[in-house]
Amino acid sequence: MRHKSKGEMRDIAKERIAILLDLAEQESKKPDMGRAKRYAELARKISMRYQAGMPLEYKRRICKKCGAFLVFGKNATVRTLDGAVSIKCGGCGNIVRLPFSRETKERRSASAASRICKKIILMKEKGASADEILKESVRLIRAATGRFNWTGIYLLKGDALELHNYIGRPTEHTTIKTGVGVCGTAVAQKRNINVPDVSKVQNYLACSVETKSEIVVLIKAPDGRILGQIDIDSDKRGAFLQRDERFLQKVADCIGALIT
Repeated sequence: MRHKSKGEMRDIAKERIAILLDLAEQESKKPDMGRAKRYAELARKISMRYQAGMPLEYKRRICKKCGAFLVFGKNATVRTLDGAVSIKCGGCGNIVRLPFSRETKERRSASAASRICKKIILMKEKGASADEILKESVRLIRAATGRFNWTGIYLLKGDALELHNYIGRPTEHTTIKTGVGVCGTAVAQKRNINVPDVSKVQNYLACSVETKSEIVVLIKAPDGRILGQIDIDSDKRGAFLQRDERFLQKVADCIGALIT
C-alpha cells in the first residue's frame, strides 16, 4: 500500500479544514454556538498538525485565546482605532489588533495580480501565442516588486521541467528532473514550496550563489494537471510572505487557463 506524500496529506487536510469551517459557519447561525466552536477548534488543530494553513477569510474568525468561532455583531465586535482594526472576542475578551498597513499591502498585492491577469487575458483575446503570454508574464511578475531577483517559468515536459524564459542572472539549470531540488520537489509533491533559507535544503540546486530564499508556485490547467511553475529567487533570507504566494498563485491560475 502506497503511503501518501506530505503534499497529498496537506491537500487532504485543507479539504477537511474547509469542510469544518463551512460547518462552523452554519452552526454559528444558531443560538447555541457550541458546535461552531468545536468545528473551529478541530480545523485549527488540523491546520497546525499538517501545516496546511487556514483560509484567509477565516483566519480572523477564530479567537486565538479561547478558540471561539467569531461572528461579528454576535459574539465579537470590530472597532477602528489608532490606525488599526481591533477585533474583540465577546466570550473571553481577547483583543487582536491588525494594523492597516497589512491590509493595504494585501490589497495592493491582489490588485497587482489582477492587473497582470487582465493584460495577459487581453493578449490571448488578440491572438497572442502561449509562448508570448509566458514571456510577458515573467516580465510583468518581475516588474511587480523589487524583491524578486530572479524570475522564471518552467514547463513540465514528461518527467522533467524545462526552463521556458527568465529574467535575472544566467542559470545552468535549464532542465530539472521531477523530485530534484525545490522546483522538482514541488512537482513531485504537487504543492507550492516557500523556502526561507535555501542553505537548509539538502538537494538545493543553486541558480546563483547570491540566492538566499526561493518560492515555487505551480501552474495548473483547469482540470488540475500540472503544466509548470513560476520560480522566484531572492538575495534575502525569508523574502517571501503568504501574500506573495497568493499573488503568484492568482497569476499562475490565470496562465494555466490561457496556455492549455
